[in-house]
Amino acid sequence: MDTTNKYSLTDIPRDIATGEDDKLGIEQYENGLIQFIEHANTPITIALQGEWGSGKTSLMNTLEHNLCEGNDAQFLGVWINTWEYALMKDATTALLDIISDLAKKISEAAGKSNNEIGIKVLKACTIGAAAFFNRGHDAVKEIWTEKPSISEIREDLRKQINDCVKKQNKQGFIFFIDDLDRLDPPVAVQLLELLKNMFTIEHCIFVLAIDYDVVIKGLEPKFGKLSAQNEREFRSFFDKIIQVPFSMPVSHYQIDEFLKESLLSVDYLNENQSNNKDLIAAISEISNLSVGTNPRALKRLLNALLLIQCMNNQQDDEEEADSELELLVNFALVSIQIAFPVIYKLLSSNPGFDKWNEEILAQMNLPPIDQQNTQAEEWEKVLFQLCESDYYLKKQFPNISKILHRLKKLIEEQDQIVEVIIKDIISLSSVTNLDALDKQPTKLAEELSPAKKFQYDFWVKFRDKLAQTKKIPSLHTPRPQYWFNVVLGKTDIYISNICNTNKNFVGARIIIGHKIADTMLPYLESRKDEIEKSLGETLSWNPNPENKEKIVGLWHSTNFDNSEKIDEAVDWMIEKTIKFREVFSKIIKQAP
Repeated sequence: MDTTNKYSLTDIPRDIATGEDDKLGIEQYENGLIQFIEHANTPITIALQGEWGSGKTSLMNTLEHNLCEGNDAQFLGVWINTWEYALMKDATTALLDIISDLAKKISEAAGKSNNEIGIKVLKACTIGAAAFFNRGHDAVKEIWTEKPSISEIREDLRKQINDCVKKQNKQGFIFFIDDLDRLDPPVAVQLLELLKNMFTIEHCIFVLAIDYDVVIKGLEPKFGKLSAQNEREFRSFFDKIIQVPFSMPVSHYQIDEFLKESLLSVDYLNENQSNNKDLIAAISEISNLSVGTNPRALKRLLNALLLIQCMNNQQDDEEEADSELELLVNFALVSIQIAFPVIYKLLSSNPGFDKWNEEILAQMNLPPIDQQNTQAEEWEKVLFQLCESDYYLKKQFPNISKILHRLKKLIEEQDQIVEVIIKDIISLSSVTNLDALDKQPTKLAEELSPAKKFQYDFWVKFRDKLAQTKKIPSLHTPRPQYWFNVVLGKTDIYISNICNTNKNFVGARIIIGHKIADTMLPYLESRKDEIEKSLGETLSWNPNPENKEKIVGLWHSTNFDNSEKIDEAVDWMIEKTIKFREVFSKIIKQAP
């Protein structure tokens, strides 16, 4: 790496005034907004809607530069960063300061040295005035002798704005209100209502940077949780405040060029690699499937890559520069780390993902593979089951699968082994992992339904008592579900205990995965008498022959409404689990 280059990408929004180029290909949208504002009737409010880091502030910088800067500018610009006003202040003081400062900046644009309107704003609100002025009770009492109304303040603003626009031959004021989505949601809603009531004035254009989800949260105290029944009330509020919604076009960002230039500028790629269209397309595809096109997420991804690259440079430099395969695999792993930390954690402990099998699910206490999907490879079925247990991952399963398929193909095309390549490259990327965020919070018992809470309590009791016997070295964390798996030490076969609260029975089962069922079930059946004699029980053999997954089990009736029966069921299951593991482990090891 060339040490004269800067190694990191800052999170400072793009500023066109400094000559920074448009790297995301959104000039069409910028020019369209500029043209719209130039010909807009006033008053009007435009909302730039998007999640954090989607480029709202950068877009506002561009609008301000093109519309409000230079001698020929047709508008006067006023910029308010609401988050800065809210730091270390209560909500009322923050709102007062924002409105007062807006009035002050209008006065300054009009060439007035005092802020008479700002003082009236402060007079209009009694809460916090004494603290604001810090002049004692008598002074505050004096200020409030004649409390101005909102309509009076609005009229004063109208006169000052009209005079200023006429005098300076401008079309009007553009108020850029940034970081509304960083305010406490109810405060953001209050500010929107204040702006609506005070600034519905000719020659005023408001451009808001906002995340609608924040406003929805802020409206919940007023309308309750958003639902089909009250959706119209939420929509009416938006329609009243915002006349022109503009969603940040993140799905249309042209990130190929952004990634190429960024990676080249910090020497993650060399000149030849940056000109390899297939390599850049692959990097872009992986980024789209993982972190997406959010500029802030992309910068975080790039900075993590650069840190890893710096650590790589500290190793003995006896080899040639990183191969394209290593660069792509590293890029993909860091992308997965940022976007899908649960999957990254599994890759860290089991890097040979093309060999994932049902033992992985058993270790994670997840349900066995769904055998209905016969087309997918086994590792992909395991991935599917893992994703099914998480709401976000469930939606992202197709993207995660595509990334891993792409990695597998790339590695195998180079005649390399998946496990070896992933293991070698993933070790350094772990230093940029937010481990605290990877730990998935266990749902609190009080948040569970009664049935789920019963299952959770049942398995906690079962696991604790089983652990005390010290007969089984490794047990999983209990979860609110009807099964609890115990490994047998061989792939595709394990103990799966069940607790059926609807039909009042428990069971100890041997689950045989479909990959070995055709050979393992006949083998176990050939030793049926020996197994049942060792267990002292008559077992149910393959009760569902139509299923590809085979079961050998034992059931026990109980009454879950009776605490004594519950304890008896737990003890029965512990006894059978220990015995099943002892008998079946020995016989499985002898299988041909």
